[in-house]
Amino acid sequence: MSSDDSRSTAGLSYIRGRTQESLSELTVFRLLDQAAKQSLGSVAAVFRAQSLRLSWLQLIQEVEQCAAGLWAMGVRQADRVGIWAPNRVEWLITQFATARIGAIVVNINPAYRVAELEYALNKSGVSVLVSAFSFKGTNYLALLEELGFGLENGSSSLKHLRSVIHLGDLPAKGMCSWQQLKRLT
Repeated sequence: MSSDDSRSTAGLSYIRGRTQESLSELTVFRLLDQAAKQSLGSVAAVFRAQSLRLSWLQLIQEVEQCAAGLWAMGVRQADRVGIWAPNRVEWLITQFATARIGAIVVNINPAYRVAELEYALNKSGVSVLVSAFSFKGTNYLALLEELGFGLENGSSSLKHLRSVIHLGDLPAKGMCSWQQLKRLT
């Protein structure tokens, strides 16, 4: 292809594969629900690091429970829910739970340091953050505290963040655990 040919096709879209099927009108959650109803007992997801397998039925139940917990926390349609964690089951559940209630999931890079985290959370308008405790030597909860989250004097530099759900069993100051979120229903 000559350079003239590449300039003339730059910016054009193209289709590969079958084109007989039109785009689905279903929401992400309705597609998940449909898939689950067709395969209730079969395995939907495997998380080796957590030694966990979920059937489609279990996945739907977990998603519904998380969505109800987020709703009880005040998350509504178009609210931003951040997820700051490596690949784990709660990440998948949060993705579908936000879709269930019409909220917007915001993926936060697990490698972010304090300045990047502050920028991403403020720029995206995340009001609820689902966060791991740590990843590859970075203490996530310490970074959130460094930004002022959970301080009584209201000096947080995180403009929109009102709640953090941590993915652990230990209590964390000013934060809700994943298990507590599931009990809000």
